[in-house]
Amino acid sequence: MNGILVACLAVILSTTVVLAQSQSKPTVRQYRASDGSRAVITPIGSSSESRVDIYTPHLEKVCSLDFSSEDGSTVMP
Repeated sequence: MNGILVACLAVILSTTVVLAQSQSKPTVRQYRASDGSRAVITPIGSSSESRVDIYTPHLEKVCSLDFSSEDGSTVMP
């Protein structure tokens, strides 16, 4: 009985450690408007920082907003 309990706890703890260490790879996200313009959000580095680029329907970049820092730290307001 104790052996089964120890084995179950070992499985639960090892699963928790593996899931905590695995991070999803940041992906580029795009949002399109009905007129064809779009916003592209590009992750910067391994933190939650990003850059947002706004494009017209003719694929011309209108604006770029950079939400990254030199040290890669994210400061929440």
